[in-house]
Amino acid sequence: SWCAKVFAARASRMAKAVAWLALVVGSGIGQEYSPPEDLFGGGKKECPAFRCPSGQEAAPKRPLKLTSTGSCNGLGGGGMSMFSAQKTDDPLGHCCDVRQVCDQICGTTLKLCNEALETCMNATCALAADKEDCTRSASIHKLMTQLGDGCAKLVPGQNANCQCLSPDRAAKRREQLLTDLYKKHAPDDADKKVRSLLDKATSPKKFATLLAKLVDKYPKTITYKKDPSAAYLENLMKQAKDTKTTTTTASGEDVDDEEDGDLLDLDERPSPAAENSEL
Repeated sequence: SWCAKVFAARASRMAKAVAWLALVVGSGIGQEYSPPEDLFGGGKKECPAFRCPSGQEAAPKRPLKLTSTGSCNGLGGGGMSMFSAQKTDDPLGHCCDVRQVCDQICGTTLKLCNEALETCMNATCALAADKEDCTRSASIHKLMTQLGDGCAKLVPGQNANCQCLSPDRAAKRREQLLTDLYKKHAPDDADKKVRSLLDKATSPKKFATLLAKLVDKYPKTITYKKDPSAAYLENLMKQAKDTKTTTTTASGEDVDDEEDGDLLDLDERPSPAAENSEL
């Protein structure tokens, strides 16, 4: 049947992905890894764009609402995030945050977001104390972004954060959003920067590219929320631990009452590339 064929195709791509992931993790090679183009059924496709009626154009909603799980696990698809450990000290965590919120910036594309992630990771690893480990992690994160269907996150993100406005109102909205961002995160530069950047970001796509760079430079624009799949697994582990504690208590054995520490330690520093930018 058609369903069986689709399932078989996806299962085959997942098996290849797991095999390549094991190769990257186990090899210890500290060089950039690029998966084969056909590993996931073609990695160059684009998602359907958010479209407006004739005479209108897409503009971000105000205020900006950009969220990340605070973990590189949020990049995965097809359930693969369940197999990756959450590293609260991951030097690439900021890059993963930027990649997650990129889907939610009105006017972005899959290509733009994936290239932004790669640029951020390359800049971060170039300055990392352990370049080999950082580069290997970057290769894995890059692989994770290609699992499943990237459009499954980008399309809903665009639909939730774009609205159709007349060209005049869209231009005004872009000015308002830039003013909001700079007054909150860089008030001393607000007036000069807003006018200068508006002269360059004159279309929805150019403004989306600009916003992606600004989020990289000013990570406090991101709101953090727990990954639902991670929360589910954490709850299962807690239930298992509680069950074990109850059993050992009943048998009279010692019980470890040590509490879990903080789950997330979010680093709000921008990437090296963002620190050196002129935005």
